[in-house]
Amino acid sequence: MNLPVETLRLIQETAQRAQQPLPVGITDPRNEHFVIGGEHKIIPIPPADRDHQVGSLQDLINYVVGVVDSQPVIWHAVDGVCLVIDDADRRDRVTFPLTASEQAAAIKSVAGEPLKQAALIRLLRFQIGADPLLIDKFRRLDWSHSTEGRAEVRHGKESLGKDIEAKVQGVDELPEEIIVEIPLYTQQGERDEYAIRLGIDIDAVNQNFRVSPLPGELQSAIDSHQDSIRSRLGLELAGAEVPVPIYYGSP
Repeated sequence: MNLPVETLRLIQETAQRAQQPLPVGITDPRNEHFVIGGEHKIIPIPPADRDHQVGSLQDLINYVVGVVDSQPVIWHAVDGVCLVIDDADRRDRVTFPLTASEQAAAIKSVAGEPLKQAALIRLLRFQIGADPLLIDKFRRLDWSHSTEGRAEVRHGKESLGKDIEAKVQGVDELPEEIIVEIPLYTQQGERDEYAIRLGIDIDAVNQNFRVSPLPGELQSAIDSHQDSIRSRLGLELAGAEVPVPIYYGSP
């Protein structure tokens, strides 16, 4: 019996619809449930990529030990340490972030900026934690100005100006450089202090100061701390069954 074309098309469409997956209203965070061709099918949901954050370098090391069979790689840099669990896949990660300490952030924020006397004292006392004896020297500074006007008139020319002499009483007691001992980071286990040399420039005319780390000071401290991180990682993972590469930089 020859069926009409419309009937054949309807049969075909009905069969196709019967094979289409129909969602089942089952709450399951790990699987999706469908009815396909009249049968209940369960399809596992792939877990989301790992994006954990740990609170210490030791926590990250402990995590590495549990995944050495997955070809892990560790990257460390100024902003943190990152464990890439599978270097071939490069999606699952565990991070130990490094946050700049209040002292380091304060030094970077004011570097080269003009500071009034009160602002400098607040910086040294509350943000950096400098020696109180040093702070007292800045408290005792006394600004003074003397101004003398002069005028000169010549044939066809006139000039009018002022000679300004600015003096700072007590400036001789101030060093051109100071050394502060500060931590670079706030995280547990990363609060070792480093000696940073700061240059202090006095602008007597405008009655302000400029404070800046001497060239290479902060970078030298950062490099020393990164060397410390690499050394601790290498020491803790030296006995791992599978070697764990350690690199400086970002994955």
